[in-house]
Amino acid sequence: MNSIALEFNLHEIIALLGLAQCLYALVFISFRIENFSRAVIPILFYAVLLVGFLLNVSRRGWEDLVPYYNDLLWLFWTLCIPVSVLLALQIARITKTPGYIYWNILFLVPIGYTTSIIFDYLFGDFDSWLIVTGIIVGALSLLVVWARRDWLNNILNHKNGRERFWLVMSLVALNIGLIAIGLMSLNGKLSFQEADFIRTILGISFVYITSTSLFRLYPHALSLVKNSKKKNETLSDNEIEYALKIEDLLNLEKVYQEPSYGRSDMARELEITESSLSKIVNVHFNKSVPRLLNEYRVEEAKVLLKQTEADATTISSEAGFNSMATFNRVFKEMTGVTPSEYRSSRK
Repeated sequence: MNSIALEFNLHEIIALLGLAQCLYALVFISFRIENFSRAVIPILFYAVLLVGFLLNVSRRGWEDLVPYYNDLLWLFWTLCIPVSVLLALQIARITKTPGYIYWNILFLVPIGYTTSIIFDYLFGDFDSWLIVTGIIVGALSLLVVWARRDWLNNILNHKNGRERFWLVMSLVALNIGLIAIGLMSLNGKLSFQEADFIRTILGISFVYITSTSLFRLYPHALSLVKNSKKKNETLSDNEIEYALKIEDLLNLEKVYQEPSYGRSDMARELEITESSLSKIVNVHFNKSVPRLLNEYRVEEAKVLLKQTEADATTISSEAGFNSMATFNRVFKEMTGVTPSEYRSSRK
């Protein structure tokens, strides 16, 4: 009996961790959101998971007091699959939200619940029918991703699209895991408590994967359109795609580390004109291309100054500055101190 109680308490602790992660994600989004239409799906995703974790946390105290408590638990954990499918579709086309036709998969959940009630009336065993309809809802939802596999192919055609592709695949894999839990419960290989516990673990995995990968790849969609101080300036969907590519060039390829790399090089790599590049950078980053590159170089230099004992000349070169004079001038201009003063203040 003690081991069972300990396991149950562990389940509550894990659910509480998931709840806290969801709250953090929602707060993070709320502080960055400037384009609500692009943030609806991630907000819905974390809100559904949050309620699912909350129901797990409070189950021991509220299950006997709240009517249809287990039905609510089924509702939100089953809803997690179609909502995460919508999120996967949005990641696949990061500048566009899925059309209204795709939102119809959310109606599969109430349809599944209603079907379970009907079959219970005809044949009995409501809990088993809930598991069956949950499996069907999950499978039909994942078929939408299969139907739009051309979007995934388009991701792979992008120069740095593989991370987004594997994020989508991770969401699909976790959803398959949820369906597998239902199948194992149906044939008796998992008890209700075991299935509930494993489902909570998968829920934690959902939040972990999205909060580490998604927030690095996706947050541009939350604020990309309104970054300019000039409110009448916005980016087209095509320009947003280029803005994402610029983010990739800076954060993933670290093109700024090449001292001779400048506006003409970036424009040539993106295959757009320098004027188009300047507009995109001005609207999205609120700064010029040279300023943007130098800010990344300074941040790189700050890390090297803090974490290594390399001399200033080496750090200047590693960070992407073409001379010590430029390094000293730009560093002091952006930080208010010289590189040597910065290093001394961090010791």
